[in-house]
Amino acid sequence: MADAEHFITLALESWRRFSADFGEKMQPYGLTVAQALMIREIGIHKSGISKIDLAKVMGVNRSMITNTLKNLGDYIVLTAVDKRKSLLTLSAEGKALYSKMTRLISEAATATVEALSEEDLEALKNIVSKMKNGYVQP
Repeated sequence: MADAEHFITLALESWRRFSADFGEKMQPYGLTVAQALMIREIGIHKSGISKIDLAKVMGVNRSMITNTLKNLGDYIVLTAVDKRKSLLTLSAEGKALYSKMTRLISEAATATVEALSEEDLEALKNIVSKMKNGYVQP
């Protein structure tokens, strides 16, 4: 149980650190961390992604996706596939930002990891490894 609590604490502290650093890097573009990560996720899916699938991947509800997209008009293109399905892709401006963001995310993630102690980093690696391997502690 102590491992799980330690993991949650590390994860939350790391997310806060990453979010603050990355959020600062996104301010010149007028974007929140959530908006920037949405652009990143759409950029990963080069052939497009539906709002429903984007909500699933990001772990949020569809209304959050819809509300966030309203503020990203210059970066996003919505293309109708048929009467029931539309796909989100990046505009030329969105693709340019996506390219910059890849580097900025990497910088923020590196700074976050470097702030962890060797002991915390090792504990985090062990827990993530156990989770990947489906380890369930009795």
